[in-house]
Amino acid sequence: MHLARVESPIGTLTLVSEDGLSLSGLYSEGNRFTQKLRGHEDFELPLFRTVAAQLAEYFNGKSVTFDVPVSLSGSLLDLEVWQELRLVGFGEGINLADFARRIRRPQSLKEVAAAIYRNPVAVIVPSHRILGLPVSQYSDPAVTKLLAIEGIPAPQPELSLA
Repeated sequence: MHLARVESPIGTLTLVSEDGLSLSGLYSEGNRFTQKLRGHEDFELPLFRTVAAQLAEYFNGKSVTFDVPVSLSGSLLDLEVWQELRLVGFGEGINLADFARRIRRPQSLKEVAAAIYRNPVAVIVPSHRILGLPVSQYSDPAVTKLLAIEGIPAPQPELSLA
């Protein structure tokens, strides 16, 4: 397994590649997965250089798309959700219920939300653009910063009077 750490406006990002040719993980600082990762630190890997350059362009507002190869593994639903996430455009916040309808799974909000949370390549596959997930998503400073970078207002948590 190949690893590299990249500094960004949202904190340190850990890049992961199983094969050295495609990105299989991109995790923000403090993500529970980064604590389990073991592998060879290899920032010189051409893939990681490309990812770092595209991330820098994104964070500097020069590019809004990513074309690095990714290798994702998950359930059929996970793969379907992650593929559709790539079609949600820069600056486009979409409600979870609308997103679930888009993939023809309007009755499966919990399952769709769970697949969004399992997204292993955040930013590249933009799960932060899905709004209406449980509030814990918006307590992650990285997600809040990504929404701000794209000009998407972060939803305010609803107060419960109960």
